[in-house]
Amino acid sequence: MIPIGKERAKLTERGLTLRIIKALRARGYLVTKTHGSALVRGGVGDLIVCYQGRYIELEVKMPGGKVRPLQTQRGVEVHRAGGLWGIVTSVEEALSSLTAPAQSVTVLKDLGELAGGWPDDESVEEFLDDLRGRQVQ
Repeated sequence: MIPIGKERAKLTERGLTLRIIKALRARGYLVTKTHGSALVRGGVGDLIVCYQGRYIELEVKMPGGKVRPLQTQRGVEVHRAGGLWGIVTSVEEALSSLTAPAQSVTVLKDLGELAGGWPDDESVEEFLDDLRGRQVQ
């Protein structure tokens, strides 16, 4: 309970991540939170999700958060390996990106541009066109 006169603390990235995990698990998704260490490759998404045989990585960012080039590179690698990868800034966005990835492609395109473009000369449109065809059913 929040004492009278005290403002609620702002939602942190950690808090947002926990809310996303709870929402996904409640819907039957297998969710693992990754933690950075010397044993974990840089750029790996915050959440590794498995649902109906699909491999999905989600990078959780607060609205306005910046994506690092290493994270963008990881997204391309996951995509090329046949998985889904996305950046989400809310519980609603996480849920919609898993059920209808085409709805979150604008976010992916914008963040890819913020990160300095897509690695290996892969065009953003090619990446997004292919992503539109991959939906978790």
